Amino acid sequence: MPDPADPRAAARRPDWVPRGYRLEAAYGARLLVADWAAEALERAGFGLRSDGALHTSEVAGRRALLETHDGRILVRPFTHGGLLRFVTGRRFRDADRPFLELALSLWLAEHGVDTPPVAAARSRSANGFFHELALATRRIAGARDLESWIVDVRAGRKERASLRPVLRAFGALVARLHTLDFVHADLTTKNVLVEPRADDTPRLWLLDLDRSRFESPLTEATRRANLGRLWRFVDRRERRDARALTNADVMRFLAAYEPDRMRRRALWHTVAAERARADVWHRIGWALDRGPNS
Repeated sequence: MPDPADPRAAARRPDWVPRGYRLEAAYGARLLVADWAAEALERAGFGLRSDGALHTSEVAGRRALLETHDGRILVRPFTHGGLLRFVTGRRFRDADRPFLELALSLWLAEHGVDTPPVAAARSRSANGFFHELALATRRIAGARDLESWIVDVRAGRKERASLRPVLRAFGALVARLHTLDFVHADLTTKNVLVEPRADDTPRLWLLDLDRSRFESPLTEATRRANLGRLWRFVDRRERRDARALTNADVMRFLAAYEPDRMRRRALWHTVAAERARADVWHRIGWALDRGPNS
């Protein structure tokens, strides 16, 4: 197993320039641009202080992304979730977050995990102690997120059999991450791109590495928690939108994640039991929220 020393330490230095990138910095703004993307971003007017002529993409994350005119580069402005979205909007205290994400992307790519190549990482000051952040990546042509794939199976637009190799590949991807002592902060089916290939072995790309981390050694409790987060997301969608995944589909994922049958069974029972306990507390919370007279 490679040394999981966190590569983000270097990314916090204001003079950090990884190979293949160029640095611009002035007036409280910092921009790292990949050599392969510099010309396209310059044509679009995306720079140290300006978004230029980017337009809204049909590709969406937490919110719609921006893209260059030719659609080859996607730009994700960082936005808060939950209540913070209404308080601080796009303003963040930590100016290093896009650069930390770039460092993680480069490290994972070096260790066999596909992530969309980062075209640019940028922070710029906004209202004193806050910063507006953005990350630009190469668009993966022909790929779509795994959640969309499941939706199409549910709607009958894709054959159920098409999910089998995808779920096996997804299980192997998560296993690889955990072997590397890497914990994805938002491990969901929306943060994995599926790129179909002619030999029916899909290529998976990992998205949105913001706030992800290394934990060495990676404990069983952390593994279960990471898998539990994924299962809660999937199960919520399945309950809300009708079942698209069968028990056999879930087992395909788990068999690729953990080949040993006994360990796999124990892992699944633990994750499922934790999900059941969480459901009880959620139902109690909903009941208390509704009140006795509702």
